[in-house]
Amino acid sequence: MSVTFYVAGQHGDPRVADLEVNVHDGNAADLLVLLGYRRPAGAAVPRPQEPAEMTGEAQAENFLGRVLIAAALYPDNAAQPARSPIRVTARREGHVAMRLRNLERLARYCLDIEADIAWA
Repeated sequence: MSVTFYVAGQHGDPRVADLEVNVHDGNAADLLVLLGYRRPAGAAVPRPQEPAEMTGEAQAENFLGRVLIAAALYPDNAAQPARSPIRVTARREGHVAMRLRNLERLARYCLDIEADIAWA
């Protein structure tokens, strides 16, 4: 399974298809935690306004701010091995930083056209 981040209301539109960011659901969950849109696995109490699902929508300005903060704080220097033999979620070195750059590009475009960002 996967999650796609896209211009709200324009999913699949060929004019913006190159801006869409499609990631494996395990990586998407990690990105959403990093951006503050999902609670970490094992967290006892969800924060208010936090979607429990892998779908959502956000204002471009807010989303861009979260992406920039995550990019500044997240040290993506090493590869990540698979977490379990059942679910392979290994990542190569630099993957999260690359995805954050992709999300930044999407967010800046959405900000320019005054559109929200959605993911599902």
